[in-house]
Amino acid sequence: MPEAKVRTIIIIKKKKGGGHGHHGGAWKVAFADFMTAMFALFLVLWILTQSQDVKEAVASYFRHPTDYEGKPDALLRGNEGLMDHKQGRLDNESNSIEVKVEPNTAGGEEGEKPGTKATSINGGKGQQSVPKAIQIVEDADDVKTFLDLADKLWDMLEGAPSFSKVKGNFLIQALEEGLLIQVIEQPDAPLFEEGQDVFKTAIKQALAVIAKEIGKRPNKLELDGHGKSVSGFYGEKQKWMASTYLADVTRVELERGGLRPQQVFRVSGCGDSRPLGPGINKRICILVRPRQWQDRY
Repeated sequence: MPEAKVRTIIIIKKKKGGGHGHHGGAWKVAFADFMTAMFALFLVLWILTQSQDVKEAVASYFRHPTDYEGKPDALLRGNEGLMDHKQGRLDNESNSIEVKVEPNTAGGEEGEKPGTKATSINGGKGQQSVPKAIQIVEDADDVKTFLDLADKLWDMLEGAPSFSKVKGNFLIQALEEGLLIQVIEQPDAPLFEEGQDVFKTAIKQALAVIAKEIGKRPNKLELDGHGKSVSGFYGEKQKWMASTYLADVTRVELERGGLRPQQVFRVSGCGDSRPLGPGINKRICILVRPRQWQDRY
């Protein structure tokens, strides 16, 4: 008689989970969002306790982050302190000279004008006289002044027709030396019409906006050309003349837009001596000098 097969019965017990089970990694994301929100809150609270100069510097930095170093990745690479740019020649109290004028009602010696009192160097006859009344430079420009002007120019340019097409060609920086406006030719965004020394229409319109605003001010400015013009000069030996011509073409365009001819102090060329980076050199630099600035040459 055949042996009966014994069937093995396997019983699987499933245990139901109770309480709080594993929720995955969603809590980590929520916690990270919470920490970011707290960081932003404390940052805002810190800014609210700062001076007005710091608030304006922070606002200008986040509005135009490339104004500080001139590179679009300034926020990612880190930058100098927001207020560090205010330390320098223009922020020195020694730049403003204040001299009290003592009225001279008696009239003084012959030839001396009433109302002012003169002192002589080394005290003796025939020595150079220095008037005691020195006119104070009013409304001196500093970095903050140019930061405000940069913000105003950006706002005006944003309203200019077709500026969005050439926005990448413009860079505005507030420096101790003045307000630097650079018009840069990009590989995919030329400044001139093809084969001509004529600015593209959108570039013309932007330069006209800049010229009209600066033309209202008493500041003098300098123009530097970098690289070669479209036509006229091409040889390596003529690179200095070519870059100077580039700056002069810009001068003519600015004067058409409203810049006063007497505001232009210098037009010069830098050739290829100061490139911005590999393959990027052709540009025009417009440096608006402070009102109290005087050239030493």
